[in-house]
Amino acid sequence: MGRIIIADLHNHSTASDGEYSPTELVEKAKELGLNAIGLTDHDTIEGLEEAIQAGERLGVKVLPGVEVSLAFKRPCFVGTLHLLLYLTNDLLGDGEFRTMLNNILSQGRGLPLVIARVNAINAIFGPQGEQPKLKRNLSPEDLTSYSSNVTRRHFALALKEKHGVEDKDQINKIIGNDSPAYIASGIDMKLL
Repeated sequence: MGRIIIADLHNHSTASDGEYSPTELVEKAKELGLNAIGLTDHDTIEGLEEAIQAGERLGVKVLPGVEVSLAFKRPCFVGTLHLLLYLTNDLLGDGEFRTMLNNILSQGRGLPLVIARVNAINAIFGPQGEQPKLKRNLSPEDLTSYSSNVTRRHFALALKEKHGVEDKDQINKIIGNDSPAYIASGIDMKLL
């Protein structure tokens, strides 16, 4: 007996590191025969209203959410853990709640993190770095040209498209969790 999947509750749009705009994501869900999807972009709720409107138009229920990044630097684990947070439409429509949520989410992303990551990558892998792999230094603009909500996917795209690093293993050495230049994204749990 084959499985029938009627919902996919963990999806990303171009508001974070997905391939499709919120509307395109809902259209793809409709094409696949899904009755419902969750939109849970990394650390942003910016695509939710567009996705909900597309869902209403196309007859696909959109469950609004966000994938919250939590940064950890402990002896047992260094990296980012992700927590899926689903929202009611009432909360999503509450301006005060949206402002509070956006303020919290912004602690773990944004231009300061992009600059810190770029500086760390250049110090290790830039032309004058400890382990030179790049022909020119990475710049924040290399990344922000893709999105205002920069994710690791955007770093990989910039390394490939703007710096000519084609080898996936090399890209992972530069931006992976084991990289000496790695800086975790996400909200520092000590701040909460």
